Amino acid sequence: MDKTTFIRHYCTNYRILEDKVIDSSDYVSIDRNNYATFSSNYIFLFLSICSEIDSLAGEYCNIISSDSDVNWGGIVNKIDLIISKHPNLRNKRIDTKDPFEKQSFVPFTKIEENTTSWWTDYNKIKHNRTEKDSSGRYNYQKANLKNILHAIASLYILLLLIGKEFGFDNTSPITSKLFQDYIV
Repeated sequence: MDKTTFIRHYCTNYRILEDKVIDSSDYVSIDRNNYATFSSNYIFLFLSICSEIDSLAGEYCNIISSDSDVNWGGIVNKIDLIISKHPNLRNKRIDTKDPFEKQSFVPFTKIEENTTSWWTDYNKIKHNRTEKDSSGRYNYQKANLKNILHAIASLYILLLLIGKEFGFDNTSPITSKLFQDYIV
């Protein structure tokens, strides 16, 4: 993947997905009090964002290893390789910006084998949407605002990391309307 392809395909897709998240705030405010809110639109967004994360993480693995013929497997393997380049990835935080309520996200904290996380919820929605969990809630109810925000935050963090590979050291390859343009 070259810089032009990265911007044209991944940054553009991020913009579309982020706009859909922001548009949803016309109905459900982006606020901690609404984290459990779920909807059919959130199912669509969650599946779309996580699919984009999986694809982008694979592309980044190809950049890191320079071996594009490797099948990286699942997201845990991809994130582990990305962590080999960015050892503090699990602690990377990104904050929302005005006019949204100040919120911080550390989305890669729990993406590991056998760990409950927003990525685990994504897989439950993707593969077993109508099953119930131990508390009697349907898996599709995990397509909620909190998971959407963690997913879109992780996608943006990946974009910022890959942007550095293409020379965007002090600027972002794309300006987010939702998040600050830096990672803490």
